[in-house]
Amino acid sequence: MAATDSDSSLFVVFDLVRAFRSRFEEAVSASPVAVTPAESRVLLDLTKHGPSRQAEIGERLAIGAMSVTGLVDRLEKAGFVRREADPEDRRAKCIHLTTASAPVLEEIQRVKSALRDRATRNIDPADYEIYTRVIRQMRANLADSRCSENAPQSIGKSETRNA
Repeated sequence: MAATDSDSSLFVVFDLVRAFRSRFEEAVSASPVAVTPAESRVLLDLTKHGPSRQAEIGERLAIGAMSVTGLVDRLEKAGFVRREADPEDRRAKCIHLTTASAPVLEEIQRVKSALRDRATRNIDPADYEIYTRVIRQMRANLADSRCSENAPQSIGKSETRNA
């Protein structure tokens, strides 16, 4: 199979990410949640990573500094986040979730669960478990900035290199 084949695993992953993001944004927009899809991504990021500087949020979500500022401003105005001085750098601010964000995050989690249920429909749970293990290992491989001989070489008995 050629590297540019649109059915290669890499292209399928790209398509899957686009589909998930699109369906997630549609579902958040259609839900009673009190935030936009972009704001929900910031809240989810803070849920996963804890208090963070705006630059860190922007880097993880691949959005620019001005966009992050606008999103955080709106979330702060709504009472879902607060800015506090960063204990490691008094010039910087860390963004924290507030207790008011809990009901919003519960609704976002319901949206995520429904989307995951839709995406995994007709998939054997054992296959899904393997898929999850494989993509986590791929993420770890790409997050490792070292090109080292010591990096893990495989996640199981057989390897497929059709990215």
